[in-house]
Amino acid sequence: MTSAFAVKTMRWLYTKSSVDYIYAAEFMNNTAKAIAAGERDELVWFLEHPHIFTYGALAKPYEMLKSTNVPIYKTNRGGKYTYHGPGQRIVYAMINVAKRNVGVKEYVRILEEWCISALASVNVKGFLIPNKIGVWVKDSFTRQPSINKIAAIGIRIVNGVTTHGIAINIDPDLSFFDQIVPCGVSEYGVTSLRKLGVNTTLSIFDNFLIKNFPIL
Repeated sequence: MTSAFAVKTMRWLYTKSSVDYIYAAEFMNNTAKAIAAGERDELVWFLEHPHIFTYGALAKPYEMLKSTNVPIYKTNRGGKYTYHGPGQRIVYAMINVAKRNVGVKEYVRILEEWCISALASVNVKGFLIPNKIGVWVKDSFTRQPSINKIAAIGIRIVNGVTTHGIAINIDPDLSFFDQIVPCGVSEYGVTSLRKLGVNTTLSIFDNFLIKNFPIL
């Protein structure tokens, strides 16, 4: 696995209560500015959001398939529509990739491989699909195994520091994904560890993410 991060000055933040998305976005932006200025250590933040749809600059109006009472928020990350909600582990990474000479594509791949390593810890085989962003699995519980996304990735890099990151489906209500074209991908579905038959919790899975964090 590609390694790119030193952890000597890394801070780990875990928020048990649900975090408002707009608050989280402001917190990330402020933290990233401070990291770029050398005023704060880098940070990885584990959290959950209340039900919300977010979309980036590449989203198309027709990718919101149904009217909804769930808030919809235009975010400053890349990508298209996605859903966040309870039971989904959000990992926001505020990392200075510029000082490590890590570009956008390499950083995305590092996040994908990080997810794959953590999933292997619960005996789930994650994989990549060419020209798609995120981590995918085969659902072997169906008669004809299907390919579904289990982890979505959306990032932003300003002044060499990253914001946003990963959304891993531990046990969310997957029906919310039926209201959108998730990440603009219509040919595959969305799944969760729970649907795959894996009995774990967000806090337990956090341990696997920390254990498999890429180290320089």
